[in-house]
Amino acid sequence: MILQNNNNKFYFATNDVIYELNQSNNHAKKYSATGKQISMFKIDKNGYVLYKETDDEYLIRKPSGGIVSISDKIDDFIYAFWMGTDDKFYVYALMDNEIYRVELNESDISVIKIATDIDFSFYIYNEYFFKQELNDAVLFIHKSNPADCFVFDEISQEVEILQSSLPNYENIINVSSSSEYFYIATDNNLYKFDLNLDYIQLLDEGKYKIHTMCADLDNNVIFSALQYPENKFVVGIVDSENNIKIIDTEIGERIMFLEFL
Repeated sequence: MILQNNNNKFYFATNDVIYELNQSNNHAKKYSATGKQISMFKIDKNGYVLYKETDDEYLIRKPSGGIVSISDKIDDFIYAFWMGTDDKFYVYALMDNEIYRVELNESDISVIKIATDIDFSFYIYNEYFFKQELNDAVLFIHKSNPADCFVFDEISQEVEILQSSLPNYENIINVSSSSEYFYIATDNNLYKFDLNLDYIQLLDEGKYKIHTMCADLDNNVIFSALQYPENKFVVGIVDSENNIKIIDTEIGERIMFLEFL
């Protein structure tokens, strides 16, 4: 994972260290404590980093260099955390089913309990959901059971479990979003959703094995796939009107990463 903040600095993690890369001099410096494995991290626009170590310790690294334990401030088992649309960290505590918002400044880091009695541990565990921002709310889509997704509204501080018409997929490759839609790529198809969770299927069933996919802000989607029955590697583009253009790359091998410029 590579993340970027407002100061045009990039952050990346190895097994046990988060690094800050300054583009002005291409210098990478250690940004976290060392010695323990890091499983995931998030960063806000000002350079505060929230990360998890493998012993279930959750830490925040300040831009000035200090490190503060969030685990010490929440008397519960932290199950997941995410970055909200308001550029704040949110933490879900499992045993009491509570959501906390982390308030940050250089002199003090505090946590505020904003929601209680919310049991969505099945949906929210970091390894098993995709997050999609919806204005002032966050939509969480479960990877193996997307028909049961939920929305956390940061203004009302309420959680709504959605029993949607989303199909259940055997294997979700990834989720991407444009300005108006979000897209789910499975092993063999692409699905386009509006914010009411109404969706359409973009590809013919059984014609492709999808490898990767991404969308741009103008509602265009690009994907790479193995095309059947020709068994050739192709790149496909689906425009905003859902028209499909297939390009035979003639590369002869699987394409792993695609990005719009």
